[in-house]
Amino acid sequence: MTEKYIEFNKIYIIESLNVKDIKTGTLLKNDVLRWKKFNENHPVKTKLYSPSKRKEFFQVLDLIKSICIKNKTYPIIHFEIHGSNDKKGLILNSGDMITWEELIIKLREINIIIANNLFFTMAVCYGAYLFKAVELELPAPFCGMIGSEEAITTDDLMIRYQEFYNELLNNLNITKAYKALKKANTNMHNTYRFIDSSQAFKIIYRNYFKENTSDEAIKERLIQVKKDEKLEFKNRQSERKYNRGFKKILLQTRQRYYSEHSETFFMIDKVPSHRTRFNVPKSYTTLIK
Repeated sequence: MTEKYIEFNKIYIIESLNVKDIKTGTLLKNDVLRWKKFNENHPVKTKLYSPSKRKEFFQVLDLIKSICIKNKTYPIIHFEIHGSNDKKGLILNSGDMITWEELIIKLREINIIIANNLFFTMAVCYGAYLFKAVELELPAPFCGMIGSEEAITTDDLMIRYQEFYNELLNNLNITKAYKALKKANTNMHNTYRFIDSSQAFKIIYRNYFKENTSDEAIKERLIQVKKDEKLEFKNRQSERKYNRGFKKILLQTRQRYYSEHSETFFMIDKVPSHRTRFNVPKSYTTLIK
């Protein structure tokens, strides 16, 4: 993994746990973050929110968004919430559900404001599944995230995230911090995954390419178009000519769509330097190798 550093000036903890649960977000704030300093004169600024219902949860994210606009805040957001058993979102302590799609909309709004600098961590069962709701056609909802692909335990998440934030606040190196998280608990297999926006785009785009513009996908689309439009051909030669033309036009759209998607996703249309910052290839052929 390439060494990655992160710039931020505040950590928000959003905790919504059941009454009998150990308040792991509160413990992280009080036992680790409150004692940390970027340097002698600048302690880490942290804020804990405890929304119970959907309305309160979205109000917190809207508040963070407004603070980012007003104070030029570049936050890390840490979620301490239960994940749904169907792996489709968050379950607040009221029982209200927040789907990944709903959460991503709010995260994207914040990430756009701070020019693709949003990093968040999830102490959430199946939190890594949020990644599946990312859309190519829209700006990235995060610069980077950490989440588990499986159910997690309270003890394990406390051990791992304490080590993660200890390391991160010592040197601002997200790569070393993630390695510290992975190695923190030798008694349990690590299920946490680090995903940055470049990895997310590459994975999603390769799947998009396979599903929509591979030879097999083109063949399936060609069959469907012929069926939908009830096309008839005089002979095999005219049908083959149509097939070649259809494939040629479809292949020509690959680069155009890739250019549009990548410029929007990485906000290159607004910040041209992002092409270099996120090492975005100009050609789709480079990406899918």
